[in-house]
Amino acid sequence: GTHPNFRNRGLATKCIVKICNEIINENKTPCLFYDNIEAGKIYNKLGFKEKGYWGIYYR
Repeated sequence: GTHPNFRNRGLATKCIVKICNEIINENKTPCLFYDNIEAGKIYNKLGFKEKGYWGIYYR
């Protein structure tokens, strides 16, 4: 999460791009789970595709 005073400056996007590039350079495929609609907008803008829904099972 980005502090409200620093939002809308592209900082989260830059972080995600850097992390994804490092993962790709290791011949791995980035995959993420999110439940924040605003974060999802960033991920979609960067080319992530939705594969389905996820959940957590509690006993």
